[in-house]
Amino acid sequence: MLRNLGNGRFQDVSHSAWVADHRGAMGLGIGDWDSDLDLDIFVTHWIAQENALYADESRSMKLTPDAPLRYVDQADMFGLGQIALDVIGWGAGFFDYDNDGRLDLYATNGSTFQEESDPARLVPMRSFLFWNAGDNGYFEVGAKAGEPFVTPRVARGASVADYDGDGDLDLAVLVHGGALALARNHRGNARGWLRVVLRSPPSRGGGAPRSTTFANGARVVLTTSAGSQLREVGGQPSYLSQEPPGEVFFGTGAAATVERLEIRWPSGKTQAFEGLPVRATVEITEGGAPKLTAAPR
Repeated sequence: MLRNLGNGRFQDVSHSAWVADHRGAMGLGIGDWDSDLDLDIFVTHWIAQENALYADESRSMKLTPDAPLRYVDQADMFGLGQIALDVIGWGAGFFDYDNDGRLDLYATNGSTFQEESDPARLVPMRSFLFWNAGDNGYFEVGAKAGEPFVTPRVARGASVADYDGDGDLDLAVLVHGGALALARNHRGNARGWLRVVLRSPPSRGGGAPRSTTFANGARVVLTTSAGSQLREVGGQPSYLSQEPPGEVFFGTGAAATVERLEIRWPSGKTQAFEGLPVRATVEITEGGAPKLTAAPR
């Protein structure tokens, strides 16, 4: 873990942050799984090594200039660790597949070992879909989630997007030596949602901090009557994959409106908007007004 010092240099805080792990890391997911408005880290590992869920516990621990962050691996506590002992994990990430306002998880699995009966093939494995039950942690529900999570594959990369524009997130899975598997979400849009698309105008020069075209690194906080959620633009690249640039997606549950949407741009500027509708796409260019497109009912 490299901390950006803001002066063109980075500080290695891996050991002091308790994330210097010697396991065989593959996939990486970044998201606020417990809705406390800081970012946690999910990592898939090699066979017999479990997955990791590094929860940001910095607020509850003593920090020093040499130890500015503290993470604790809570995978076993919340149902994500031992379940992965028999698989090799690859692409992973947080996404709210049922739009209830809590970040769920996917983890694609596939072996690098050859099948004994046919050495030309690798051993397929079933991928995981984890439902976020709040304080009770995660429950693996892939066996009931449909064919893409039931059929074993030699999965590798994965990418989340609402490809059909119906208000819930779908998942595309890259398969080693096989066809792309597309897990279309059929029921997630029963609850509300907001898709946020951010852009920044081209730089006109000068030394002031600026945002990239796709606002990479922007932090977006959405607040409804149920509480607040955090997303970071560009913070969720999976193994061998990329998600839609400059976009974040929120499930809004039963809320009728978005009370507040706050954006902290990479340039340091902040914008906030109130009273936005749900079931809509909002496009915002840095410094400009939101452009809303409501989804057809």
